[in-house]
Amino acid sequence: MEMNLIRRYLWFYVVPVFLLLTLFGILITGARALSLTTDEPLHVAIGYAILARGKAAFWLLPTHGHPPLLNVLEATLLYLEKPDIPLEQFPGWIENDYTKYTQAFILQLVPTERIELISRFPIILTTLILAGLVYRWGKELWGNRAGLIALFALCFDPNLLAHGRLATTDVGTAALGTFALYFTWRWMLSPSWKKSLAIGVWTGLTVLAKMNGLIWLAAIGLLMVFRAFKEPTRHCVALLAQGMSATALSLLMLWAGHGFSWGPVQGLPGKYPVPEFWNGLILQAEFGKHLLTFAWGTIEMGPRWWYFPLAFFIKNPVPLLCALGIAVAIFLHRPISFSRNRFVNVMVFPVLYILVAVTGSINIGYRHLLPIHPIIYLIIGGGLNWLWGKESNNVWKLGLMALSMWYVGTTLRIFPYEIAYFNEVAGGPYNGHHYLVDSNLDWGQSIKALRRWLNDHREWQKEPLYVIGSNPALYTLYGIPSHSYRWVGSSLLYARFAPPIWNSCYRSLRSSGDRCRRAG
Repeated sequence: MEMNLIRRYLWFYVVPVFLLLTLFGILITGARALSLTTDEPLHVAIGYAILARGKAAFWLLPTHGHPPLLNVLEATLLYLEKPDIPLEQFPGWIENDYTKYTQAFILQLVPTERIELISRFPIILTTLILAGLVYRWGKELWGNRAGLIALFALCFDPNLLAHGRLATTDVGTAALGTFALYFTWRWMLSPSWKKSLAIGVWTGLTVLAKMNGLIWLAAIGLLMVFRAFKEPTRHCVALLAQGMSATALSLLMLWAGHGFSWGPVQGLPGKYPVPEFWNGLILQAEFGKHLLTFAWGTIEMGPRWWYFPLAFFIKNPVPLLCALGIAVAIFLHRPISFSRNRFVNVMVFPVLYILVAVTGSINIGYRHLLPIHPIIYLIIGGGLNWLWGKESNNVWKLGLMALSMWYVGTTLRIFPYEIAYFNEVAGGPYNGHHYLVDSNLDWGQSIKALRRWLNDHREWQKEPLYVIGSNPALYTLYGIPSHSYRWVGSSLLYARFAPPIWNSCYRSLRSSGDRCRRAG
């Protein structure tokens, strides 16, 4: 009996803490190894401007295309350290030119390695909190072991690791939205005004983090309506009132987060609350229609319905896909009606989100599917927990252990460059460019690795270099005159990876073969 208690304590207390510490170590060491990606300085620049100038900086938001919450969080430590940066003296500030302002602000991100860490640290903490929530929710849904399995799946997911350490909005929004879904689930089990207010707060924070927070708002609204109509009329009205209150509170928080602003919205007569948010949403939709997308060796303008399904099946580890397939099959075919009902409830948001993603116009990175990953971990936790507990055949258990070892190995092998992860079906990271580019492969994260490689291979320092990422002033390449390399935009990014349009410069660099690959 005492041994069982010790074993239970180790598995459900010591192991989760160990996994969380491992996750923190992977995130923080990776954050120090990677150079600033293309979007990170922009988020910090906007967040700093809002902290320093308040509503006077809101002109940046529609062009930036993101609400302010996470940007402010990422810029907080920088603002506390450098509160007196003269923004009004920067090109673009007076004439409201977003591009000129952000380019000028980027030069303030020095010392660069310190800025990398302090801007990324809030997101690293957010990722850890998300991991803790997934563990807790998994335990409450399916049991202790299910929570542990879900936590394990999160801690070694290369896509979550890749973006869970960057000063961007993807993982932060996923974390806030998962909290909103968690409180919605608890409300559905036992409705109360207190829980509905918690839903409103977390949903409001989610919408304040990123514009796709509206999808969480819609999914949570559907769940609350479905739950209300299961009750008799008198109780139904009360639950609908709680749902409407949660929605109103979330929209009020969105308005408050924008300083209760009021103004015109593009294409509509009159004035409205939160014009920055709605104008940014319209701008993003228009931007997506004219966005070039590289996928599967082709370049086209506008959305493609198969972009995210393709990305899902080649950007996720094969062991994770296998575990997900097994778990879904268990929920759909095993006679566990109570668990199946919970499965249906947690699936409402990912199904709605996938429908919006597939029909949407922003096909530039798998990171936009990260919001469904916490639900994936929970489903895997529930399904594999049932299989482990009910299946007496040890072959299944040995198979699951082999999948786990494969999962950990394939992730750690690419550390800390998980952004470039592609699974074995796609031929691994070295062949990923045949299928996807942008933030799926090269987002400017490896400039420091390139610098180290060039320092060790001086014979290549005379070659012309084309690099994607932050301003060149932040990362001087050792031994390379500044005129010998160029920071380039999307046109060359597509050219260097699309097989039909190899350019002569890239062909000459590619002759270095495996040596360049080892540079990261």
